[in-house]
Amino acid sequence: GGMSMISLGVAGAMISMVAMSGMFVSQDIIFNRIFTKHQDILVASPVEPISYLLGMAVSNLLSVGVGVLPYAVLLYLQGKLTLDVAFAVLIPLLICYISNLMFGFYLGTVVNDVKTGNALGNIMILGLIYLPPVYYPITSLPEFLRMPCLIIPTVSASQIIGHALGSPTVVADYVPIAWLILILSSLIFGVLTIKNVRWREK
Repeated sequence: GGMSMISLGVAGAMISMVAMSGMFVSQDIIFNRIFTKHQDILVASPVEPISYLLGMAVSNLLSVGVGVLPYAVLLYLQGKLTLDVAFAVLIPLLICYISNLMFGFYLGTVVNDVKTGNALGNIMILGLIYLPPVYYPITSLPEFLRMPCLIIPTVSASQIIGHALGSPTVVADYVPIAWLILILSSLIFGVLTIKNVRWREK
């Protein structure tokens, strides 16, 4: 794609890191809940359930933050990442992380087998990151496929971040829709998690 496409690839790498980190929390939840019963120990102790969830979320966020940093440096060296642009990139990345984290928490509460959780997480990553237009431009798809792809939170994040970085392949009309999808997906997955959470195995 040439030098003009490098920033889109770097943005895709950042999105894939936050999405995978959020999604794979499902494996930690399943392992802690079913295999080691560690979750039962925590919940039976003075640790509040919300503290457990926040602990998992923040610990993953710290590790993914370190992973995203080299990509941010690359964008800075390209002259793409100024202070204003940094916020326009960071906020959708954070919302994308929350959306995938909530989905990961949801899977972790409804899946009752460690192997199934591992396999499902890998399949979801394929469907969320590598097949849809996250690393490649949405304009390379036929027009009738673009809107259905935009429903995927990682694709929405890619459009928002690509627009902030001035990518010529981003469709500006999709950006407001992408913001709406990104926020709604976080809320929907959050509600699903709260309604389906099981703190102890029966």
